[in-house]
Amino acid sequence: PLFQTLRSNITGYRFDVPPGDYELELLFADIYKESENAVYLLGKEGQQPAQANAFQISINNMAVEENFCPACEVGALKAIRRKYMVRVENNRLEIGFGQRINKTFLNGIKLRKL
Repeated sequence: PLFQTLRSNITGYRFDVPPGDYELELLFADIYKESENAVYLLGKEGQQPAQANAFQISINNMAVEENFCPACEVGALKAIRRKYMVRVENNRLEIGFGQRINKTFLNGIKLRKL
């Protein structure tokens, strides 16, 4: 199954699924980082440019990304994905997001039973 969403300041996500092996794909695009060249920033000259967003990602209470920064890896407004193979034993797949810098966010999620 495929479920797509757009969430900012997300803390976690849970799937109730039968035991087994799964492929989890998380989709990101940092649409929240302001462009330093944006025309809408007129009158804000001299202000510090917005920092990129960075956060921790955990799956079933195990950290898989300590300081994930999509904009640092591919730039703001560009898509990036992360895939993980996960074994579920207790009918629950939990994804956690821990704030490091600014916002946590998730643009889409895919879960496939293997």
